[in-house]
Amino acid sequence: MRDALSRLLKERSFHDVTVSQICEMSGTSNGAFMARFGSKRAALGKLFQRFCDDVLQTLRALSSENPRNHEQ
Repeated sequence: MRDALSRLLKERSFHDVTVSQICEMSGTSNGAFMARFGSKRAALGKLFQRFCDDVLQTLRALSSENPRNHEQ
């Protein structure tokens, strides 16, 4: 469902995306969406958290590289 929300947000604004559109794209029911997230805003929060986790993982990977690779 987060992937569906992410794809929809590439095409339109958050306010123009509906829960029904997210459910249709992800092949789930409105009930399943509400049970998992509770609201469209909460789903956006989970999507943002995943983005932050990905950024943190990338930064950790970069910081663990050999520092001499970054010297000029």
